[in-house]
Amino acid sequence: YSLEFANEDLPKAQKYSWKELNDGGGRVALAFQIMKYSDDFSEVIKIGKAVKYLKFTRPANVRVKEKDGTVKTIGSVEVTFTAFYQGHAQKGILCRTEAELDSRLKSYINSFVEAQKQKIFEQSFELKDSSVDFYNEKITIYYSWTNLQNEELSPMWAFDLNAYQGGHELNQDYYRSETDLVSGLVPGYTGEYSVTYYLHDIETPVRLVVSNTYDYFFEDDKPSMEFEMPLSGERNNAQGNASNQHYQGYSDFYTLYQQFQQDCESGNYFDNSQDARYSGEEVRDYRNYDGGEKLAELTLHEFGGYGEVGFYELGQDELHYDVTLEGLYTFDGYTVDYFQYTDFEGIRDLLIFRSGNQEWLVTWNTIYEDGIVYTYEA
Repeated sequence: YSLEFANEDLPKAQKYSWKELNDGGGRVALAFQIMKYSDDFSEVIKIGKAVKYLKFTRPANVRVKEKDGTVKTIGSVEVTFTAFYQGHAQKGILCRTEAELDSRLKSYINSFVEAQKQKIFEQSFELKDSSVDFYNEKITIYYSWTNLQNEELSPMWAFDLNAYQGGHELNQDYYRSETDLVSGLVPGYTGEYSVTYYLHDIETPVRLVVSNTYDYFFEDDKPSMEFEMPLSGERNNAQGNASNQHYQGYSDFYTLYQQFQQDCESGNYFDNSQDARYSGEEVRDYRNYDGGEKLAELTLHEFGGYGEVGFYELGQDELHYDVTLEGLYTFDGYTVDYFQYTDFEGIRDLLIFRSGNQEWLVTWNTIYEDGIVYTYEA
């Protein structure tokens, strides 16, 4: 930028004795006494000699040179100069300036500063990728953050994340999320993070909003960036050998479970023969949708009338329960084998849903209180 003063003529200076300024009162003497505390005072003003005083205000246009080489006026400023000096001011001058910006220049500077803050903010955050767990209806978002500020900083104070789907905010799965909000990064360093959210459905795109909390922590309407992520990709089973099959999410099965209960209460179902389903002892392995680890094994004896189920929690001991067959049903295009078992909290339902050549085990148990869906490993 550059300043263009309309008038460069200087007014006549006023002369004061040392005693008038050093010991006297009034606006000029007070300004002189304040400026005596400057580190440069003893080097430029000789004690005991008369001092000249000069104060004047000049308007100046502020001009900037754009990247394309054009120069434009962005506002004006009133600059006030206050000077004390001795002799002919070839040396020994102590000067103070004050400036008052006009509204146009203030607006330009504020806009420039905000743009620079937003630029730094956008450069610091990078969305890497996202993965969708269609079976447990979760999305994991991977990103990196670089500390571009001039102080050690943690993500907690740098930005805020919120995810939305169809206008509804998504709840974060804090157990699965790997976002470290506490550990700080020194300036210039980059951290890798991920955050997991529970989906409302498995079709509507997810909108991620990243808000700048470093410069606007206490403000309600923070500057932000938005990213939209479609929920695309194949919905494969855990072994990857049936990519052409369509697997429903947990909420779909829970809806089926509720419908099954209602149909049973209203009599809107068909009984199936037990002999048509099981013949002798049978062991069935089921794997949950997330990761393909074997998490359930159903063992049935004597035509499936009773048996046991074993649940495998990664990193924990197995849990085994006795199961009894309560009935075999057909409703709404599905066949359902309805079992029950008792855990530490009471009676639980365990259902086998079948449609065509697909089979799912759905259960509500002490480990997964909200239920979990497994797929049959043929």
